[in-house]
Amino acid sequence: TSRRVRGVEVGVSGKITDAWTILANYAYMDGEITSSTTASQVGKTAPDVSEHTVNLWTNYTIAEELSSALPGKVSVGGGVVYASSYWLDASNTYKIPETFSLDAVVAYETDKFRISLNGYNLTDHQNYSSGQSGRAVPASGRTFMVNIGTTF
Repeated sequence: TSRRVRGVEVGVSGKITDAWTILANYAYMDGEITSSTTASQVGKTAPDVSEHTVNLWTNYTIAEELSSALPGKVSVGGGVVYASSYWLDASNTYKIPETFSLDAVVAYETDKFRISLNGYNLTDHQNYSSGQSGRAVPASGRTFMVNIGTTF
């Protein structure tokens, strides 16, 4: 089986202010099966290709004078990840539903130390990480993670 995927991806990232950053991107992909030993599959949508994917992330560092009680800086951030549904098989019989995740972070950082609380899939949307042969593998539900790091 051969397939062709055509599409476009656009993205932007940068600083809105010295303390506020943003990252956004969108991809459109059109996948098609171009040849197959099963004639009925030719022209069908290629498996494992989401037609639309969107990522948006923003982060804001709270001005150090506002957090003068702490010797470092505090930042908050959040974003969304979205991918449209896609077929698992070349016959277009089994489909993985759309993926949606709302994520957030609160972090405290000094020159050598960083601690953060990350929240993933805060809406607890039923997402799937992969699939094969008509079976979908569920992704994690709402998850919180504490990360501690240092540099030396």
